[in-house]
Amino acid sequence: MYPAPFVVTGITDKMVSSAPSVSTIMGEFANFIRGVPLIAHNASFDKQFLDWEFGHLGLRREQSMICSMLVARRVYPSSPNHKLGTLVDFAILKMTGRYHRAEADAEITAKLWVEMKNEIKRCCRVDSVPIDLMKHIQKVPCRSMKRHVHRYFRLRSYYCKPNS
Repeated sequence: MYPAPFVVTGITDKMVSSAPSVSTIMGEFANFIRGVPLIAHNASFDKQFLDWEFGHLGLRREQSMICSMLVARRVYPSSPNHKLGTLVDFAILKMTGRYHRAEADAEITAKLWVEMKNEIKRCCRVDSVPIDLMKHIQKVPCRSMKRHVHRYFRLRSYYCKPNS
């Protein structure tokens, strides 16, 4: 037997009784995120949920999803684990809400994202960390992140030289 929803989430039936339908919210959300890459901690979980909900509406997620947990494994290999709460403590970030609440988790994931980009800038001595690089980092072997960051910029400077 599953625990009562309140025990797991703290959300009661009364809290959501006047909320719009899932299809209304998901339709609005699909319009809101159109064309923008999504960042989530443990994105594979969110991706499955989002794709399932979109499928019921006849929609398809168009954008990529980037996993802050996978990026964190490369940026913070010495963290005891890569759960969001552990990474918040490891990176010395300030949590302003309660874990496992959408707004607080989104806010702290954004703070972690910015901190990871800053750490990549520091450790790899680069001026910027574009979203495409973060998308790439989540897929490279953990021990070779620095090499892949430098390779990313070498290839772009080679292919993006101005015409003479």
